Parts: sequence; structure tokens; C-alpha cells
Amino acid sequence: MKSLEQLASEEKTYLPGGVVQKEMSHVPLVCVVGGVGVGKNYLMHLTNLPIVGTMTSRPKRESDDPSVYSYYTNDEFAAMIERRELVQYAVDLPNDAMYGSTLKNYVIDMPNLADVWHWSVVELPEKGFKSVRAVSIITPVKQWQEQLKSRFADRDENYRIARLAEAKKSLSWSKEQIIARNPTHTVIINDKASTVDSIRKLIDFAYENEVAIPDNALGLIDDMLNFLEYAN
Repeated sequence: MKSLEQLASEEKTYLPGGVVQKEMSHVPLVCVVGGVGVGKNYLMHLTNLPIVGTMTSRPKRESDDPSVYSYYTNDEFAAMIERRELVQYAVDLPNDAMYGSTLKNYVIDMPNLADVWHWSVVELPEKGFKSVRAVSIITPVKQWQEQLKSRFADRDENYRIARLAEAKKSLSWSKEQIIARNPTHTVIINDKASTVDSIRKLIDFAYENEVAIPDNALGLIDDMLNFLEYAN
């Protein structure tokens, strides 16, 4: 059985089997990207669109949505990868955990929303999807601080530091996409004052309608990055 280190080194080049790829060619994938606590899953659930289920080998959490998460061992993951049954997978080496998805986690012939790490967006088009597009979720700093306080309430310091480090990388990636004018990327601001509008925009983007990047998106990302400079 391959080690987690070996699987991590191969995840970028992993391709699902032919049967899996044939089915995935009917699935438009919308990657929802954003740092911890910005409200990605909150907005995703309110759209009523299919949300890609998540397989994981990490311990179950009380906050996990049982309709989204399913649990496997690392050895079970490795065996499915060997058989090329997974659509995609990712290894979280610091936490000795794996994440992934199989065909049963998708709804065919409909846009599927997926909460993904920013670095996996570039790899997903190779997995056989009909299309892959990405939306960055950002939020006003004051609201983010409140949401982070709730998210970190029962977690240790190492978890907080790791997730904030991921958030910094995610925000930097989103900024790069805006500057590059990536046509398959947009930004939605999760502001409590305009939740209905944010949901509508996410649905529109999922159905490949144009959703303009807000004029203040770059400034808000810079505010969030500045906050992170002092968060540790």
C-alpha cells in the first residue's frame, strides 16, 4: 500500500478510470474557493444546487453535515485510488488525512458546487468534467472576525494557525485571478446585508451567466490580507 507521502506526490497527475471520466463529462463543476469562515458552505446550501459530497479520512466533527461527509480510512482511499475509482483526491499531510470524491458524490447533467482548495482548481479540468469554473467568496473584515471567532471557539491553536495560513494563500490566489482577468473566475461578497443577492449571483454563475466582479473586490481582499498580518 502506498504511503500518504507517495499519494500526495501523485495527486496532481492522478486521472480517474475511463468509465468515471465518461460520466464526469456530463458534470459542470463550480469550484467555490475561500478562506476559513467566509461562509462558503452557508451560501452553497442556500442555493439548493447539488453540492459535491466529501469523502474524508479525518475524524468526524460535530459540525459535519451528514448529507455531505462520508468517512473512510487512508488504506481504503489508497485502494480506491489504485482502482482509479475516485474522481479526484487531495492529501492533507500535516493532519494525516485525505479528501476525495467518487461518482456517487455528483449529480449528472446539473451544475455541481464544490468547496475546494484554491490550488486544486487548475488540476480539476484534467479529471474529465464538462467544464470547471471558480468563484471566490470573500467577506467584510468585521463580519469575518465574528465568523472566525465562532469557527475557532472549540479548536486548538495549531488548527487556527494552519487555517489562517490557508486563508492567506486562498486570498492571494483570488487576487491573482482578478488581476489576470480570468474569464472562468468571479468573486462574490458574502455580506449579511445582501445575502439574497449573493445567492442569486452564485446560482447565475453556476448556470454560466455572467457575474461581474465587484468594484471593491480587490480592496476587500487587501483588507482581509491586512487583517491576517496581525491575526497571529
